[in-house]
Amino acid sequence: MATAQLSTLALTFFAGDRASTAGIATTAFNPLARPGELVVVLARGDTSSLSGKLANKLAVEHFTEAVLDVGIAAAPVDAAASEAAQSFGSVVHKPRAVALLEAGFERANQQIYAFGHKLAAGGTLATSIIALAISQGELAAARVGTGDVKFRRDGEDSWLFEAPDPASTTASKLTAGAFNGTVLVGAHRQLPVEFLNLEIIADDMIELYAAASDVAAYASWRITIGPATVFLDEVFRR
Repeated sequence: MATAQLSTLALTFFAGDRASTAGIATTAFNPLARPGELVVVLARGDTSSLSGKLANKLAVEHFTEAVLDVGIAAAPVDAAASEAAQSFGSVVHKPRAVALLEAGFERANQQIYAFGHKLAAGGTLATSIIALAISQGELAAARVGTGDVKFRRDGEDSWLFEAPDPASTTASKLTAGAFNGTVLVGAHRQLPVEFLNLEIIADDMIELYAAASDVAAYASWRITIGPATVFLDEVFRR
């Protein structure tokens, strides 16, 4: 596992001329309050219904709470604890970035599913989530639904996930907890999540999109890896 600390994570929230923030909920934060650590989550639900907007809000809130709980457990409280914190994740044989995202998706799904069934709205209170975590020199990305991550290195762009069927990315087609068959967070008790992770280096650029089939439709996040030293110690909410 890579343990190198990244010294800069330059974070930008951007939108094109026709991009919208109406159908998404998002946040970015540093779960360990240390340089080189970052989590970004973006939820996109059915904007035509109140349940879709509520699912977006619940997804981001519970995802963030779960990641912060894991981050607090991993953060060193003194010099003696630092070494143990650096190895967090190896205990369960997975990178810390992956462990953070797993915790977020698990709790978001549990809470939305439970809340939806309390309201007798099971299966319709659901949303799509795309998220990434940077920790210990590694990037982990995960999604349920329609989002994707564009990764740029040495001037070459690549999409990290296989794009879903364009027909399945239209939020108005939400039925029974799916975008035309694409399972969403909160729709079912068990949740299949797509994960990937890779090492990152200076000058890499990562962009997070809510809809892979129409990247200009929604506001997005851009993270650039650079050489300076910056603390991302503020939670950004929208």
